[in-house]
Amino acid sequence: AVRWGQNWGIPLYRWEAMEQDGFSWWQRRIRKLTDVFQIFRIDHILGFYRLYAFPWRPVRNREFLTLSHEEAAARTGGNLPGFKPRADDTGERRAANLED
Repeated sequence: AVRWGQNWGIPLYRWEAMEQDGFSWWQRRIRKLTDVFQIFRIDHILGFYRLYAFPWRPVRNREFLTLSHEEAAARTGGNLPGFKPRADDTGERRAANLED
């Protein structure tokens, strides 16, 4: 990664697949934002047109730091807005988290 830069493990948008259903995911996302905010901005719009991506899938891409609520609070100085621990190991959620 030193040669290539930071890899945050964020998947690329599959624009062709999104176009097939009329970009419904984006429409739902924007609608949800308007439920919460009166005004918002799309920051870094160039990210939609000029994406920086790694030419491989990192070996450690799905590695997560498992912390308890107390450990997370200690590492963030107690700043855990809206933190709601929940089981992520149910079959449905696990399948969603592992989708490519």
